[in-house]
Amino acid sequence: MPRRLLRVCLPLLGLCAVCLLLLNACETNSDTRGSDGDGGMPAFYISPAAATLNTDADDMIFAAVGGEAPFAWRVSDDTLGTVPADATDRSVVYSNTGAGDGLNVLTVEDNKGWTAQVTITHTAFVTTPLTITPNNVTLSAIPTNLLFTAGAGNAPYSWSVAGIAGAAAVTPVGSSDNSTALYFSGAVSGTAQVIVRDAANRTAVAIVNQ
Repeated sequence: MPRRLLRVCLPLLGLCAVCLLLLNACETNSDTRGSDGDGGMPAFYISPAAATLNTDADDMIFAAVGGEAPFAWRVSDDTLGTVPADATDRSVVYSNTGAGDGLNVLTVEDNKGWTAQVTITHTAFVTTPLTITPNNVTLSAIPTNLLFTAGAGNAPYSWSVAGIAGAAAVTPVGSSDNSTALYFSGAVSGTAQVIVRDAANRTAVAIVNQ
């Protein structure tokens, strides 16, 4: 009788052991990984998923989505940006040092040892002042058109007009970086300002007397 029982129980015990192993593996992987039901996105990741910062950019907040607190944050290059060494919250402030070009990998690790990463691209802007040509002009007759050109600074550029409400306009023409723009004076006399702004948020102003 004991031998028969042994022959029956041993296979059952082996099957139970396999089932327990499989259940344990499933539980471990579903804690912070797997799918969140939206296109198979990992259940533990950093938001935003990517970032580009220039030397003039402000600090930025990143957040861990999913995972289990507490969290540990670190960067691959603290000359480009840093996070507090004692940060354990779900969100963290990334401080931009403004050092220049490079890639910095921000990593977060949760309480179960899962990690997520995001790459932060740092771009150095040139320090050459932004210029506008011509920078001071008097029109002999209106209405008329006049071409302005942005120089140096950091492309792309944007243009606007101030001083004569609704009577003048400026439109980028020609180049893909908007470095040239056509000014239309309108028929109203006065002093207008043609303003160009570069990607580093610097401005240059031209005066138009008409």
